[in-house]
Amino acid sequence: MFTTLSYPTLVETFKDELVERDYTRKEAESLHRERVNDGDVSMIELCVEYDVDPPALTTHSARRILQRLTEDADIELDDDKHGYLAPHGARRGAGEVMVREFGYTEAARHLDNSEEVVREHYSHIEASERAQMAETAFQNQRPARKMCPTRTPTGSTHLSTVPQSVAILMSVIVVLIC
Repeated sequence: MFTTLSYPTLVETFKDELVERDYTRKEAESLHRERVNDGDVSMIELCVEYDVDPPALTTHSARRILQRLTEDADIELDDDKHGYLAPHGARRGAGEVMVREFGYTEAARHLDNSEEVVREHYSHIEASERAQMAETAFQNQRPARKMCPTRTPTGSTHLSTVPQSVAILMSVIVVLIC
């Protein structure tokens, strides 16, 4: 969730919260005027200073901001429905960046979702990373044969050489199973 930065909304929220804390409306307005209008503090800084939680950005406001940003950035989208980067698309993009940068657990916290849901929605990232790891592993191997653990008929394990193609196939199966 993102905090609104709408100045009128912040002013009203600040005044209302202070009135709930037994300030008079006039005292709250005076604080706002002295600290923000005549002072050098922003409205959001005043809210932080007085421990006033600004409301979340509304969906309507988020849409307006995304429309403006899409137009300002001169981004053309193949989206007949919206014509701009819609909130869901922005959330998906932000989620993907969070997963890639910080992992599933932190992304889940930021997106206010469970890690399980985030893993499900962004599973393509993990699959892609696993495929890259497997590709790198095979590129680092000798071209002809590879040492692999194998089981004997008695159940004991030992290392044996198998053709590279068999080793690749085994690794792909392991990636698909996991």
